[in-house]
Amino acid sequence: MKKNYHRSFGFIVSTFVVFAPVISAHALPVRPAPMQGTMPRQQNVVRIGDGPRFPVQKQVAQPPVQDTIDARLQARFDAATARSNHLLTAKTAEAASWGFVSSHFAEIDRNADGYATLAEISAFLEARSPAKNKRAEKAVQVVE
Repeated sequence: MKKNYHRSFGFIVSTFVVFAPVISAHALPVRPAPMQGTMPRQQNVVRIGDGPRFPVQKQVAQPPVQDTIDARLQARFDAATARSNHLLTAKTAEAASWGFVSSHFAEIDRNADGYATLAEISAFLEARSPAKNKRAEKAVQVVE
């Protein structure tokens, strides 16, 4: 009589598969032993209560927009009038590639002396601005 080894082997394997986790579970301690010391911090592990992982950028106070515009206008005017006594002509405005000022020079130069000052250019630009001039609103007080 031939023995069916494959059937008995299958029985042994299936018994091992069923009972091995049960036996190994009983081999573990009931409570894990407390860890001594602290664990090293890992870069990719996020724990509850951790702060953001990205650097927090501080908010830098921006200067008011009108102050930035005034500073740029002053720098452009100083660059255009570097070789003169801070008086701008239509020719020097065109040489400095300041086409808007050179094309509107007659309107900018209100006193028709042939020179434009920074105050005249600022007044012309403020008059053409669609936004209300906040400085003028603060300077004028309406009493009814």
